[in-house]
Amino acid sequence: MNNCLHFEKIAPQIALVTMNRPKVHNAYNQQMVEAFEKVIQQTEQDPEILCVILTGAGQSFCAGADLKEAQLDNGKKLLSNLNGYQPLQYTQRKKIWISAVEGFALGGGFELALHCDFIIASENATFGLPEIKHNLLPLGGGIQKLNNLLPKYLLKEIILTGRLLKTAEMLKLNLIYQSSPTGQAVEFAIKFAKSLQNMTASTLLSANDLINQLDYLDDTQWNLLAQNYLEKKS
Repeated sequence: MNNCLHFEKIAPQIALVTMNRPKVHNAYNQQMVEAFEKVIQQTEQDPEILCVILTGAGQSFCAGADLKEAQLDNGKKLLSNLNGYQPLQYTQRKKIWISAVEGFALGGGFELALHCDFIIASENATFGLPEIKHNLLPLGGGIQKLNNLLPKYLLKEIILTGRLLKTAEMLKLNLIYQSSPTGQAVEFAIKFAKSLQNMTASTLLSANDLINQLDYLDDTQWNLLAQNYLEKKS
């Protein structure tokens, strides 16, 4: 990709994507957003890739948007080609994405993790949508994702106070799949990804795609989608 986003195949069917701006806690800038678009296209088109593990270099996962660039031109340069406020918003992905979180996942960084299929976080991880403290709103899909996972009063408390959540609370709220010892989130993510390799890849990806679309389809649309899948399989 480029210097701010590293891509590598680390095992059969498994790719590792590393956000690489550790001096700014991997805050995403225009260059990283553009690199994400390329890596999504690359992984979706590669038949050998089943799982993509997303992590951050250094001591943090991602601190959200680069505020210096966000202040330029109302942050328009940080929008994805789908007008997403973070790189995974609005993207259609059939491959299974696993976020391996160490340190801070804040603002758009938390929303990045929420847009993955699974979150594995180390014991030292910290999550939050603190935009309200900066006179901003979280527009990268975090509100919608959390609305499907939390009672309304708890969603409002998290958004309106901007308070941070540690891994233990995230587990209690069922917002993450698994925790790991500090420094081992990627290792645990690789182990989980390998556990999926026993399944038929095409069926696994179809199931993942169907589940991801549940949030957007009514019963009629769901039935049409199911029929289309069965026709392709026959």
